Amino acid sequence: DELRAEVESALAAYEDALAESGGPYLLGQDFTLADLHVIPFLQRLVITFQHWKGYELPEEKFPNLLRWLDSCLERTSVR
Repeated sequence: DELRAEVESALAAYEDALAESGGPYLLGQDFTLADLHVIPFLQRLVITFQHWKGYELPEEKFPNLLRWLDSCLERTSVR
């Protein structure tokens, strides 16, 4: 539970940034290097937590972050 709380606290910064930018990307309407640099980290974090800890990021806490990750992973430039 302590690890979960620490991770959720750290990810709240991304959730807040997406809310402040108006999204759908970290800096607003444009997909930038900021997004490109964060995608691999979050993708691996989500997969690792699901596989090893049985933990999924709660959609009610991270709606913008999960929507952002899905949008990024759908981009041809990211696949």
